[in-house]
Amino acid sequence: MTSQIIARLDASDRAIFARWTVAPPPPLVARLWTLVTHLGGSTATILAVLLPAFVSLFLTPDFAIRVRQASLAGALTLLISHLLVQVLKRTAGRPRPSPADARCRL
Repeated sequence: MTSQIIARLDASDRAIFARWTVAPPPPLVARLWTLVTHLGGSTATILAVLLPAFVSLFLTPDFAIRVRQASLAGALTLLISHLLVQVLKRTAGRPRPSPADARCRL
């Protein structure tokens, strides 16, 4: 059952990859996708949690407590999600990019 799900996800992933790598994108589109990729990275997500915590230093005490609690909840969520992603990547490891897609522009 699990292998069927992974096979379907892999096929879908390859189809999307092939669709977007047929021809080099225009420079603006390439920059946009690079930005979107980096927004999902650890640096951007950590900053998204730390910024509200920093801003809470300048807020009224009642509101600051709620902002800090939300920031802590976000930090815990990020920690758990990053750990899960690492476990999944190591458990269902496959070469990235796939050797089958080596002909495509990355």
